Amino acid sequence: MVSQRPKYLTVPVILACIAIVAALVVMGAVAIMDHRADAEHRIASELAAVVDLKLEQLTSWRRERISDASFVANNTQIHRNVVLLRSSSPPPAARKEMLEWMRSMYRNGQYGRIVLFDPSRRVVVSVPDSSAGPGPFAATLLDEAARRRRVLFSDLTVEDGGRPVLDVVIPMFAGSHQEAPLTGSVVLSIDPDRVMFPMLRSWPFPSATAQLALVRREGPVVRFLTEVHDTSTHPLALLIPAEYATHPAALGIRGETGLLRGTGFGARAVLGVVRPVPETPWFLEAQVEEEEVYAPVNEYARFIIALIGLLVAVGAVSVALFLRKKEADHYRNEYEQSIERQALVRHYDYLTRYANDIVVLFDDGGRIREINNRGESSYGYERSAFFDLTVDALRFWPESPEESARLRTELDEDTGEHHGVLFEADHRRADGSTFPAEVSARRLTVDGGRFIHAIIRDISERKRTEQALIAAKERAEEAGVFQRVLLENMSHELRTPMQGILGFARLLASGSREAAQREMAGNILASGRRLMSTLDSILLLSELEAGTLAPRLPVQRVDELVEVTARSFAGDAEAKGLTYAVNCSVRTVYAALDPDLFRRALGYLIENGIKFTPAGSIAVGVKVVVNDGSESVAISVTDTGIGIAQHHQGVIFEAFRQASAGMTRDYEGAGLGLTLAGRIVKAMGGVLSVESDEGKGASFTMVFPCAPTPAATGHAILAQDPPARTPLPGALRPTVLLVEDNFLNAIVARQFLEGMCDVVHAPDGPRALNIARERHFSIVLMDIHLGAGIDGVEVVEELRKLPGYDDVPIAAVTGYTNSVDRARFEAAGMEHFLAKPYDKSDMVSLVSAVLGVSAATDENG
Repeated sequence: MVSQRPKYLTVPVILACIAIVAALVVMGAVAIMDHRADAEHRIASELAAVVDLKLEQLTSWRRERISDASFVANNTQIHRNVVLLRSSSPPPAARKEMLEWMRSMYRNGQYGRIVLFDPSRRVVVSVPDSSAGPGPFAATLLDEAARRRRVLFSDLTVEDGGRPVLDVVIPMFAGSHQEAPLTGSVVLSIDPDRVMFPMLRSWPFPSATAQLALVRREGPVVRFLTEVHDTSTHPLALLIPAEYATHPAALGIRGETGLLRGTGFGARAVLGVVRPVPETPWFLEAQVEEEEVYAPVNEYARFIIALIGLLVAVGAVSVALFLRKKEADHYRNEYEQSIERQALVRHYDYLTRYANDIVVLFDDGGRIREINNRGESSYGYERSAFFDLTVDALRFWPESPEESARLRTELDEDTGEHHGVLFEADHRRADGSTFPAEVSARRLTVDGGRFIHAIIRDISERKRTEQALIAAKERAEEAGVFQRVLLENMSHELRTPMQGILGFARLLASGSREAAQREMAGNILASGRRLMSTLDSILLLSELEAGTLAPRLPVQRVDELVEVTARSFAGDAEAKGLTYAVNCSVRTVYAALDPDLFRRALGYLIENGIKFTPAGSIAVGVKVVVNDGSESVAISVTDTGIGIAQHHQGVIFEAFRQASAGMTRDYEGAGLGLTLAGRIVKAMGGVLSVESDEGKGASFTMVFPCAPTPAATGHAILAQDPPARTPLPGALRPTVLLVEDNFLNAIVARQFLEGMCDVVHAPDGPRALNIARERHFSIVLMDIHLGAGIDGVEVVEELRKLPGYDDVPIAAVTGYTNSVDRARFEAAGMEHFLAKPYDKSDMVSLVSAVLGVSAATDENG
């Protein structure tokens, strides 16, 4: 059985052809109209550009003539010569000088005649030489300029013989006052035919019919000041009605703007642009005939008509072949689609075969055209099922419509094919479950087709890792807070009992009359101080490692700071029999340093030198070094002690390490001094280094960048001599409010201040506030940790609100000693600070310095 060939209805095909022909006609008409509009826009732009150019030239030329006139009017030498020429016996030099000036202006070619008239309009001097007087128009202009006492630029007019002229009249007066008499008038006559009209005749674009005309309105008519085509009427004699004429010049004078359509001379349709000439009654008109403008449009229209006819003929032939080729086209399309699919497979098979990531290719409609094996296993569909899906079934794009639209737009831009987009989305599997995916997509063109090629990576493991990292970060932050709080509590819990131990030991040593008891108390005191020094070092190291120590770095004078710090160790060195030298004779030098931390670092280095030098010398020095044009200050501590072997120099800056270690080591100590010195120097932006050989001593050097001299003070003030203080009788002694929850520490503080102040003790915050309300105190010594209830910071905040306590000195006396806590106490209103444990001299110095008094000290005071 032979299958019948498919039949196609011809009526729909014919109707479709008719619709195509109609569409072609409409498109052709639209194209012709667009071409016509483009031509009009182009000629409007050209005419406007020409008018603007000529206006600029004409205005510039006119202003140059006015500038010439202003020069003449303001030239005192010309004025002087005019006066001399009017005298009864004019000197020949004046006439000669006047003629030379006139000839120089005449030679520039802008003026046809330059004449000096006397007040009676008689010619005094003329170039070219002529005795002809002014014409009627010029005579009127002379009178008007003399009356208005200013330079006048005439309008275009016609002299006898029909020649157009322009005159510039410059009245000359004997003085600048209002009543100064007229001494003469200079007239600069311009021949427009020679110097102005040629400027207007030139046309910058090729054109057979374009022309420029200068016009002005005179009542009911428009007068043409320049010659025009298609008329033999002389310039200034050609007139047209101003109100109803259709010439572009009349339309422009009536106020119409833009591209003007009108009728020119010779009854030809023209297009024109009209602009007023600034500072004149003139208008400048540029026009061109429509026939010239639309000639290319007409040629284009003929081409379009011919093209449409050709297309209609081709379409008619195509209809005849359509039925025969319809079936062939169907099979050919199927064949081409098969070839296209094979090409896609060839292009992307090598990309997808071994890929660990999902690779998907889909078209602009979102239909999946290719996917690799990893995609099949990840999404859970059979391979054949993918080709019936769109990427929306996989939830390919982000859920946000705005984000999805942005990504699609970026892919459609030109840069998309080269750069692509990268985003994350939650993709959906066949069973409805989802997984986080990172998608890299880009636009591809393959065999003329547009596709989107996407590489998709399952980032579930990465997301789990990120969550784990976030949780670890949060735990680390919590641990940091715990470490800071632990350090604060350890500082308080260690320093508070040490205050009692060292305080009572000090009281026993000073109050006992038996030598043996004083010696035992002194041993307790020395051992406690050594223990406190070790605890201080451990706490400081903990602050540095925890990052809670924030150095304050004001600009300091380094040579003075080193001098004061180093001199305080002279007694220790001399007690050991060492030669001790401090050399700070370097020029004044400054650096940004925390003075307290710097003193501690330098002290650690000096103590280290004294400890490890059995005999010999210790030298402390300061010098300025220059490296790559920048200055630094180097502070060195050099000893002649035991030195450090090369293989031990790498460990001496580690915590709790000494060159000699173990239970049989030669020197006591926790091994923290050099560690703390190195970390303090680093925290202040400096570098600590060591040079040493075993048995030959060691040299430690701190280097800091130099800072400019402080502008306000010249240098930092390190220390001042305290003002003279006088003990006060008991009735006039200052009163001290001591807020301290530890009973033993309160006893020690009262004993330290006995005989110097009247001390009132408050064991907690509420009782301190009640006492302060009943009585005014000279100073408040405030502990911070006050047990349950409010702490010392809250007490100070309430205390400052009480009458009379806004300026009472308050000192924080506490075991919380790190820089963050000290800044918090200062911000709360505690201007002074005393760290526990403190000695009697520390307490007495604080109170006496704040109040300006001194105690009647005993032999131990």
